[in-house]
Amino acid sequence: MHYDAESYGEAWAEVYDRHFPAPSEGSLELLREFAGEGPLLELGPGTGRMAGPLSRSGLSIHGVEASEPMLERLHERWGDCVKIVGREFSDFDSPHRYSLCFVVFNTFFALLSQRAQVRCMQCVADVLKPGGFFLLELFVPDL
Repeated sequence: MHYDAESYGEAWAEVYDRHFPAPSEGSLELLREFAGEGPLLELGPGTGRMAGPLSRSGLSIHGVEASEPMLERLHERWGDCVKIVGREFSDFDSPHRYSLCFVVFNTFFALLSQRAQVRCMQCVADVLKPGGFFLLELFVPDL
């Protein structure tokens, strides 16, 4: 089986929200704290697990999402709360500058090569406001 963002989205979009719980208030508060007045950029908003609740607190949320099935689910659940500015983490640009760019729930590892990961970080650096933050939530198994 070929793995990419589209195959992931096709496999998970309908069941993702049942398998993965809503974010904790502490997680959302941490993101709000780093965001300041925004706007925020989420890499891989998926079904809106983080972006939806953050948008309800009045923050402007933009996203980079490659999976059409995930985007469809996001819009079903949350309407147009997330403005999509790109489709590929390792190759995007935005006319906006962000106080916080974030990627959570190990989504960064959807970039399968180190080259793609470095390109992603370069794209993020290009769209951050001076003094802005890039927050990565990663978990690596203890092997």
